[in-house]
Amino acid sequence: MNTINRGLIFGIGLFASFGFSLNANAAPNSQKLGISQSQLQQFNIDQTLSSEAYPQGVPTNYGWGGHPWMHAGNNVPSSFTAITGWAQIMWAQGITSSNDYVQIQNFKTLICTVSNGAHSWSLLQQGDIDGSEFDSDYVNNVNTPPPYFLQITNSGLATIGIDTGNKAFHYWYKQGRVLLPSTNICGTLSVLQARTVTKASGGTAPGGNGAYVISVGGDYWLNTMAAWNQNTTNTSIDIGRFKLITGQWQWFGVSTASDTDLLNLYQYGYTTSTSTSTSTSTSTSANTSANTSANTSASTSTSTSTSIPTKKYIRIKTIY
Repeated sequence: MNTINRGLIFGIGLFASFGFSLNANAAPNSQKLGISQSQLQQFNIDQTLSSEAYPQGVPTNYGWGGHPWMHAGNNVPSSFTAITGWAQIMWAQGITSSNDYVQIQNFKTLICTVSNGAHSWSLLQQGDIDGSEFDSDYVNNVNTPPPYFLQITNSGLATIGIDTGNKAFHYWYKQGRVLLPSTNICGTLSVLQARTVTKASGGTAPGGNGAYVISVGGDYWLNTMAAWNQNTTNTSIDIGRFKLITGQWQWFGVSTASDTDLLNLYQYGYTTSTSTSTSTSTSTSANTSANTSANTSASTSTSTSTSIPTKKYIRIKTIY
């Protein structure tokens, strides 16, 4: 199945609605996400809105370029056992070059589960990324190293440059996919912070507004090690709204949780460990499909230096 067909087969799903009472107390080992209540709710509002700017080079018949797409949502396909969050950065339509890089940090994927009627959140993924530069239509999964990539090992902070033209930097967690919990799911949430920084400053000074857009998404997978196979081993959870990146740190994300569950997360936080969500993959094998249409296997050379080199490549090998 080619990418254009995959772009057409997505169906719009509806958020599941659950009635329940908020937990009276946070779990002993819970942590707060550090995102305001209004920003968390905005992730759900974003699901109803058009893209802030159309991503350059994405065919209009794909659907997800102009507005968010909900696909599987909270309905995990039978026999699927793994999950990952991912994101993609593209040029805003009409703009194909900039004097800025994009920086990202605090990339996290969380899940809301139901046990004995109680809803609670846990952290599944966070930290460093792997990724590659694709054509923004993802046809034939053509991908190459980005012209610029710097990641300080174990910092969760990455600085990215994109080639001119119809290009996308698509990325996922270096830690790999993780196992889904065995309990019922009441929501997923993937979030990150992004900003632009000037190339001339070496990536330290705030950049301009309006050149880049970013979208956050997620996939369910058959298991933690399955190779991509024409979308039979993975399915999209959702593809978030494309929003403009500015020179100030901002939160971006995508949610399949109810407003009430997001309020629960804001008030009581999340736990950082569960027995069902540990990663079984220690390699840098690709753990997402680009908009459910592209997948790579990658190894990356990271840097512990705070200086930004002229170029830093990810080594890419396709797996199909």
